Amino acid sequence: SKKLLYRTLMILGQTYVSLDSPKEAVFFYNLAYSKADKSKKKYVINKIKMILNLLNKKEIDLLFSQLDDESIKSDLLYQIALLEYERENNNQAKKTLLRFLKRFPLHEDADQAKLIVAEINRRASFNRGLIGCMLPLSGKYKTFGNRALEAIRLALDNFSLVNGKLDLQLIVRDTRSDAKTIELLVKELDDQGVALIIGPMVTSEPAAVEAQKRGIPIITLTQKSGITEVGGYVFRNFITPDLQVESLVSCAIDQFGVERFAILYPDETYGRIFMNLFRKKAEYYGADIAYIGSYSPDQTDFSALIKRLARIPEAQAKKIAAPHRTHVKKGSKQQKNDRIVLDFDAVFIPDESSKIALIAPQLTYWDINEVLLIGTNLWHSNHLIGLAQDYVQDAILTDVFYSQSTKNTVQIFIRSFEQLYGKRPGFIEGLAYDTAMIAFHTGADRKVQSRKDLKEKLLKTSNYDGVTGLTSFKSNGEAKKELYLLQISGGKFIELNDH
Repeated sequence: SKKLLYRTLMILGQTYVSLDSPKEAVFFYNLAYSKADKSKKKYVINKIKMILNLLNKKEIDLLFSQLDDESIKSDLLYQIALLEYERENNNQAKKTLLRFLKRFPLHEDADQAKLIVAEINRRASFNRGLIGCMLPLSGKYKTFGNRALEAIRLALDNFSLVNGKLDLQLIVRDTRSDAKTIELLVKELDDQGVALIIGPMVTSEPAAVEAQKRGIPIITLTQKSGITEVGGYVFRNFITPDLQVESLVSCAIDQFGVERFAILYPDETYGRIFMNLFRKKAEYYGADIAYIGSYSPDQTDFSALIKRLARIPEAQAKKIAAPHRTHVKKGSKQQKNDRIVLDFDAVFIPDESSKIALIAPQLTYWDINEVLLIGTNLWHSNHLIGLAQDYVQDAILTDVFYSQSTKNTVQIFIRSFEQLYGKRPGFIEGLAYDTAMIAFHTGADRKVQSRKDLKEKLLKTSNYDGVTGLTSFKSNGEAKKELYLLQISGGKFIELNDH
C-alpha cells in the first residue's frame, strides 16, 4: 500500500543517515515525499533539510537536479540559499535566492527571500576606507575615551604618511557612556558603510551584539568578560586579567622558582576576579596556594591580616610588637627564636599603587620581606616608587605598554605623540594606536571585498609588531599578546623580558 511504501522509504532514508550516506538518504526521502500524504510532506522536507548540512555544494546541486516534484524543489532551493547565507557565502546565497524568486515567485517564503537579498546587498555596500570609531568622549569615562581617540588620530596620520594613496577616513561617534544609544550608533555607522568599528571601551556588550547582528567586524577596547563570545565578528584588543595572570604566574615559577603563593586581595570585583584567576592558574601549573586573605577596599591598617598571613600566634605577636627588632642583637639566639617562618615564597596583591604603598611597609614591619611581591599593571606607577620604594624592591608586575622600552617603534610613537599633544602616552593610548593600525592595514588590503573577508583577514593577524608588543588574534577573536614583564629596581621599572 501507499502508506506502507511511505513508511518503508522513510526507514530506508533514516538507515542511510545512520550509515553516514547522506546522498543515498536523500534519494529515499525524495521517493518518500512522492508517496507522502499532504500532512506528512513538511515532515519529509525537514528530514532533507537536516541532511543538507552534511553535503557539499556539488552534491546539493546534483541532488536538486534529480528531484522530480516542483514543491520539494522550491522548498529545497530556498533551504539551500539559507544554508549558504548561514555559512556567510553571501554571493552564492544571493545567486540562489534570485534563482528561487525567479522560478517560484509565489512561494510562501518569497517575501523573506527578498529581505535576505536586500540584507546581502546592504552588507556588500561597505567602504574599505571608512573606519567607524565609538568611544566615550563625554560622560563618566570621557578621559579614557579622549585619550584613545588622540592615539587613533595619530595612527591615521602616521598610516596615511606611509600609504598616502589610500583614502582612509574616521567616522567618530560619542557613546556618552550610555548603553541606550549604542544600537542606534552602530546602525548609523552601518548605514554609512563602515568597514569595521573600533571600540567601544564601556557599553561594549550591546555594541558587540548589534555589530554581530549586522555582520560588522568590531574590535573592542574593554576588559568585559566573555565579550568575544557574542559572535565571530567580535574582537578584543586590550589587557585582560587572563593575560596578566598567565604572564605573572609563569614568570614567578619559571624565572624565580616560586612554588608556594599567598594572595591578598581587596574584597571587590577587581580583586575577586584576579584572586580567582591567579589561584586557578597557579594550581594549574602545580604550585601551592598557602594563604588567601581579603581586606576592605577602604582599609588602611593591615596588621591583623598580615599576622594571619604569616601565621603569627597572638602571644608571639604581642611579644615582638613594635619596635620588635631594635633591642635584639642581630644574629642572636633571641632573634632566631623570634624569627617568623613563612610557608610561601611570593605574595600576589591585585590592587592600585596607593594601596600597595600602605601594605608593603606593613609586610616588612612583620618580617615578610624576603618574599617576591607580585602585582598587576596598576602597580606600574611612579607614585608607588615615590611612596614605598624601599618596600617594593624586586617586585614584579606586568603591563601592555612600557615607555622605557628600547624598541624603535615604541620610542617613535612616544616622540610623535608628545610632539602632537604635548604629553606622554600611556597604555590606553598604546592599545588604541595598535588597534587602529591593525584596522587600517586590514582595510587597506585590496583582496578584502566584503566584511566577511575583513573578518577573516583580522583572524589571520599574526605577531603584529606594535607599540604594545606582538599581537595576534585567536580563533575566538581574543588578542594573544606577549605582555611586558617589569621589575622594580632602585627608583625605576626595568624590563625582564626582551621584546
